[in-house]
Amino acid sequence: MRVQTNNPLLAILENTAWVLAVLVAVLAPLANGGLATWSMPAIAFFGTLSFGLTLLTVALGRTPLAVSPFWLGCAVALYAWVMLSTTWAGNPLEAQRWAGLWMGILGSAIGIHLWGNSKTRHAVVLSGFVLGLMFSLAVAFLQQRGIFLPFLDTVYRNFQEPSFLITGPYYNPSHFAGYLLPLSAVLSTLVLFCRFSWYTPVFVILQGALLYLALKTDGSSIPMVILAALMPILVWIWRKNRMIGIMLSILGLGLGAFGFYLITNPMGQAIFDHYRQFLGLSNSAQAFLECRYNVFETAQKIWATHHWTGVGVGQFFWESDLYRVVAKGNPCPATALSILNYAHNDYYQMGSELGSVGWLLFLGLQLSSVLRTPRSLAELSWLAAFVPIMITGLFDAHQTAIPGTMAVIYALSALKLPKPQQSREPAKEDQETQISEVKHEPSS
Repeated sequence: MRVQTNNPLLAILENTAWVLAVLVAVLAPLANGGLATWSMPAIAFFGTLSFGLTLLTVALGRTPLAVSPFWLGCAVALYAWVMLSTTWAGNPLEAQRWAGLWMGILGSAIGIHLWGNSKTRHAVVLSGFVLGLMFSLAVAFLQQRGIFLPFLDTVYRNFQEPSFLITGPYYNPSHFAGYLLPLSAVLSTLVLFCRFSWYTPVFVILQGALLYLALKTDGSSIPMVILAALMPILVWIWRKNRMIGIMLSILGLGLGAFGFYLITNPMGQAIFDHYRQFLGLSNSAQAFLECRYNVFETAQKIWATHHWTGVGVGQFFWESDLYRVVAKGNPCPATALSILNYAHNDYYQMGSELGSVGWLLFLGLQLSSVLRTPRSLAELSWLAAFVPIMITGLFDAHQTAIPGTMAVIYALSALKLPKPQQSREPAKEDQETQISEVKHEPSS
């Protein structure tokens, strides 16, 4: 039970911590995905400030409600391990920079989890995500017309290449597709699980624009963005008829396994290459897999050499040259570089930098975020986004190497509503926060 006090100072501290946490999650993607020169320190500073205010509020006597203690424990343990890894990192300054970034991201997610467990605050966070997405889509449409905002940098502007791909507020188009992935699930969830209102057509239009622009990124995450838009339908079916939901889930797993089998053999690669333009992809399956395999082998060697501890947070870039594997004649642009920037795989990224201990804490954090019955639109959105995000982690590192997308993912996973008997609010108000009070019928 959360202890409520009437101390106005504690209320100010709590609200300030929560507002800062929300601002980090919403605004981090809008500055080159959090990779701009100034945005990484800003994420670290304001996220850490939010976490510091949370600790101060608790120390002064305000007891927060940890709706998911295991998730909270994994988040705290992961950050502690990240900080500890700076002591054996070969480049201490870079390690401290990334440790500060993780503190900002996890600290803001913890603040959202502890102070944001009410219907109103969930709505504020989701509204912030939607507004941030609207800005991002506007930037992307301007890019299509050759208009670039002066404070946003792109890979094409740096290399003076034509803007034939869309990056939005991100530096790289593939990273922009990764940002669109969780928000694709959010929009579809809002359309399916909310009563029809004036904003329902707005969400539908935004979802259409999101999918259209995702196809212009040529990013490997495009299929998962589409899957994230469809997953809320499966979630809705699960809630209406669990048996049909189980059968469709098994069918989906079977199709996924069959698709993986096809894409890893010549016949399936030929089929994929024939239809890939419909998904907005230009790279062949063989070239993509060869590129990723070489990057993964480098990460695997680092992880095997530093099995339990890894090389330290933020060290993949600095250590990869010692383990780099480059096949002769390999056209992969990543392995053509003298140093690899990151593992392009969330699991290898965590394993190589933070070892098996960090890898297990990362999995514990993510899995614990879905081990409860969803009680809000935010939780339904995260449940729908979870599988596509974890699959995408097999061939990219949006959860571990792209700060802006990390901020969105961990904040969304942190949003939890308590059971009525847990909440500090009156029972009637708590009942109104439950999904059962919302008409869960698809819009007709």
